Amino acid sequence: MILNLSGDFGRVVYTAELAHRYPKAQILITWAEIPFNSKILEEAGVEFPLNKDVMRKLLIVKGVEDHRIGVIGKWLTSTLEEALTLQKYWQSNSFNKLLVVTSPVHSRRAKFTFQEIFKDTDVEISVLSDPYDPFNPGKWWKDEGSLLNVVSEGLKILLYRYKFVTENF
Repeated sequence: MILNLSGDFGRVVYTAELAHRYPKAQILITWAEIPFNSKILEEAGVEFPLNKDVMRKLLIVKGVEDHRIGVIGKWLTSTLEEALTLQKYWQSNSFNKLLVVTSPVHSRRAKFTFQEIFKDTDVEISVLSDPYDPFNPGKWWKDEGSLLNVVSEGLKILLYRYKFVTENF
């Protein structure tokens, strides 16, 4: 199973490469939109490309067969929601190996989150960082976008660790 977490389209390109490397693996996309903007357009009947649809089309353009691609969730807003949604999917579609594709700055929290959610299972989890992401770990403080991502991710890691200690999922 290869899970493409919602985000930059470089992740999708990398997921397609992994799909070719593992031709029997199913590919899952999480449906994580910006709820405020997307829901307003959807409720108004204004057609717009959903992120999940663009991701699916890009996978197909990159040579992944449509029948291998699935979508889980709707309007997911966090890594935790993505992991919990996959856990529900796993209960009726068992698998024992999972490759999670995400960004370099997000990989630590993603690994921690998925390992926590699947800790009582036999699922082997690997988190792979999108090699097309421009994040440079050696110079993150020199780029405003990277700096904001690192600070945000640091806070989210603390929050997630606190949630897992104080709440039962």
